[in-house]
Amino acid sequence: MPKVAYGLLALGLTGAVLGATSASASPGGRATISIAAKTELAPVTGDIYVLYRVRGMDQAKVSGVVTSAVNGEVVRLYAKQFPFTSGWEQVGKTVNVTPTHTANPTYHYSFTVTPGIATEYRASIWQGPNFLEPINYSPVKTVYIVLAPAGSTQKCTRPVCHEAITLTTLVPASALATETAKKWYGYFGLHLVKRGKASPPRWLYRGAGNVKFGPVQQVSAVEFTVTVTLSFRIGNDAYVWTLGACTKDSETVDGVNLPGRHHCGDAKVVAGSYLG
Repeated sequence: MPKVAYGLLALGLTGAVLGATSASASPGGRATISIAAKTELAPVTGDIYVLYRVRGMDQAKVSGVVTSAVNGEVVRLYAKQFPFTSGWEQVGKTVNVTPTHTANPTYHYSFTVTPGIATEYRASIWQGPNFLEPINYSPVKTVYIVLAPAGSTQKCTRPVCHEAITLTTLVPASALATETAKKWYGYFGLHLVKRGKASPPRWLYRGAGNVKFGPVQQVSAVEFTVTVTLSFRIGNDAYVWTLGACTKDSETVDGVNLPGRHHCGDAKVVAGSYLG
């Protein structure tokens, strides 16, 4: 059976907590608050992310610990979306602090968020719900969104397999123009065996498998498609093939995918790695 992945070559389903959970400085021994983030996807170069509008993988858990907590205090979570020029806005409900009864009382808070674009989060601890100034803020934690093109394959014919796959991508409206203007890069790997069961290829190579992309077609203000074709000889062998398709990340421009460069455009890439 073929193994097909696009852009994000494999979904690492191991939970991961990113970043330090160190708290802001606390004057006079007053409450401090930490922050961390977790998703169902393994971090890439230290960055945590969700898959944009993919059910079950589009949410993150933002959590932390309040130290020197006191009954009656409250925790609030605030967010600032890309391009991070607007003010902080509260997300979720105000949470009442109920500290554990220890020599150094603590309280664990947690919020579930669904970012629609790269978003910064910051938690704060307040003396009560009606106070105008917080006791302390946490550090800032950023959760990114990664686009997840989706398509389906067809059964291979022998001795040469031909595939035509239409990739459909959902994207924030603000990033549509940037993302549809990008060049696509195709990667392909094939493992053939005379007998038994073939294992997935370890490496994917740019331009292998006669990979070609058609023009990008805008479907709506938040959706576009591109068709990728490929052909490769399998003869009568058992086989596993893997396709990778990516565009280069531009998070600092449109707030989509991850910051930095992640091998998209290289001559070969490791199967199962993130490309962008």
